[in-house]
Amino acid sequence: MLFFIGDIFGNGRDSAILVLCFSRAFPVCTLNCNGRRWFAQGGGDINWRVKSAPIKADRLVRFGKFAFDMESDELYLGHERVSLQPQPARLLALFLSRHGRLLSQEKIAEQIWPDSVVEFEQRIRSAVRDIRTALEDDPESPRYIETVSRRGYRFIYPVDAKQPKGRGKVFWGIAAAVALAVLLLVVGRNGLFGDRPLGVGEAAPFVVAILPVRDLSPQDTGSFPVDGLTHELIARMARLDPERITIIGRTSAMKYKNSPLSVAEISTALGADYLLETTLVYPTENVDPTEVSVSVTLVDAPEGRVVWGTNFVGTINGLQAFHSELALGVSRALRPDDPAITFTASASDSTGARTYDAYLAGLDLLNLRTREGRAQSYALFSEAVRSDPEFAPAYLGIARSAVAAGRPDSETRNVIEKALELDDTLAEAYYLRATALFFDEWKWTEAAKDFQTAIYLEPGRVEFHEMYAAFLRAGGNYGQAEAEAKLAIVSDPLSELVYRDTGHLFLSTGRYRRAIEHCQRGLALQLADPSRDHECLLLAYLQLDDLTSAAVHARWIMKNGGAGDDVISGLSEHAPRELLAAFWQWRLEDERSDDGQPGSNFQMAKFYTVLGMHEEALLSLERGLEAREFSMVFMMGDVLLGPLHSDPRFLAIARAVGIPSVSR
Repeated sequence: MLFFIGDIFGNGRDSAILVLCFSRAFPVCTLNCNGRRWFAQGGGDINWRVKSAPIKADRLVRFGKFAFDMESDELYLGHERVSLQPQPARLLALFLSRHGRLLSQEKIAEQIWPDSVVEFEQRIRSAVRDIRTALEDDPESPRYIETVSRRGYRFIYPVDAKQPKGRGKVFWGIAAAVALAVLLLVVGRNGLFGDRPLGVGEAAPFVVAILPVRDLSPQDTGSFPVDGLTHELIARMARLDPERITIIGRTSAMKYKNSPLSVAEISTALGADYLLETTLVYPTENVDPTEVSVSVTLVDAPEGRVVWGTNFVGTINGLQAFHSELALGVSRALRPDDPAITFTASASDSTGARTYDAYLAGLDLLNLRTREGRAQSYALFSEAVRSDPEFAPAYLGIARSAVAAGRPDSETRNVIEKALELDDTLAEAYYLRATALFFDEWKWTEAAKDFQTAIYLEPGRVEFHEMYAAFLRAGGNYGQAEAEAKLAIVSDPLSELVYRDTGHLFLSTGRYRRAIEHCQRGLALQLADPSRDHECLLLAYLQLDDLTSAAVHARWIMKNGGAGDDVISGLSEHAPRELLAAFWQWRLEDERSDDGQPGSNFQMAKFYTVLGMHEEALLSLERGLEAREFSMVFMMGDVLLGPLHSDPRFLAIARAVGIPSVSR
């Protein structure tokens, strides 16, 4: 099998690595590059194979409360066999052997009905319906089998088994391999938004939540930056065994800081199989002030049973090496029969105690997400750099502080490059650089490469998937954006941002009821400022022509967004057209003033468009282009700008921004 990796290190130089794998175990091939292990995943819908028999395996595959015997094609619920006809059973076997991957109807027909040339669509629909009935799966809100409109089906539930091996004979001709090599090289250089970009992971069978670290130190010994330590633990564990273990994201995990809830209640809310509990004790009197004691236990959530544990006593900087030992210990506890498990520490896993203390304290303050916290974190990261100029993560801390404060500049890019110069395995460095390339420089190809590299290095970091999904959505690759968004939801099930962003993705693809579903979930999380969730719902109802429901959310935004009584009085949901017209006019005027500062040209263009003022909208977009407003990257997917999509001036602006769906 032939694979391609292009410019994986994001160094701006076109490069390709071609690997021939004459193997029957399909999906992944590995290679060593500069001493590091990388993978490439087969992509595209091109089939160079001779017709083969349906793929099966010689083992039991478990998913949720079900198990499937891949040898006998038998489905079980507990110890009871579930009735399933032969063809649906063979299709389920195919889904399980390719779990997480999109299967077109043609691919399914080739495997299940290889001799049929007609009516396979109806056969597939019937078989899928039978499988869903057996699994009690709702097609409107699927847990197991997802329908991807006009593209095929995907088995989306985590599967507890190694990737099944094919039993059909596969022939790869040298001529086909050479032809595919040329094709993939072209795709690598030009096909930025193909169906299956590198670095995309799948949901794993083990879901682990790392609960916030608890400080059990006596009150008179000071406080330890436990939130910063939690951030570090989650980031390190995100590198761990991504094909087998999903790490719950920080946003969801931090909701259970100092929570009185039981293990069972927390695990149910997070959808976690295991909880990692960490406690820390700071020194008492007459002890080295940089010394800490840490205790870690891994708990089987359904059983409430401790399955593994370890302890650390030493100086703060020793925690860096301990993180690697911890990740390895967890992986071996979950997979005791796999002796080949390893965990490679980062080149940045060594610095002095005071440097690391300042770095953790900076993370602690940055995660408060306040203006004061960002300013103090910037100072602490700068202090860490002065203390140890070779400690690469501290440079990334400076960059994160600047980005969070909304003031990234050339110096921000410089510190990212410095971090990569010191340690080119830092996933967050590629992620931050990709974000800058995307929003600030509009360099889409380079940004894609950096996003993919970041996700490969730390595939469990939910924020990487969140931002990559936004990037793909902006570029018009909605199918892959949805795949990334789903990974983010699995990993961060209590994140309002994930649900809202996914809601906007469904808005862009015209699936308005799915948008409503996701934005309502975000709204249910009851954050301090739910106005953006209300706006998402307003837009979805507006597209469905449900003006009354749209007006309800518009009125909420006005009432809670500072609109005066003179604006709101007399407006009622019972007269939705008048209320919505007043709402959009208010939004436009509010954006124009923006506390005395010039507002967003992009936002004003949206409001002008919905008010029917298209010339003013286009002028605002042209001003946004000139000012290089970061939100311009989303212009093609914004539903309010839809009426302008065919306008030549609008398309010229989109091409100037470099949006791939227009430029290619």
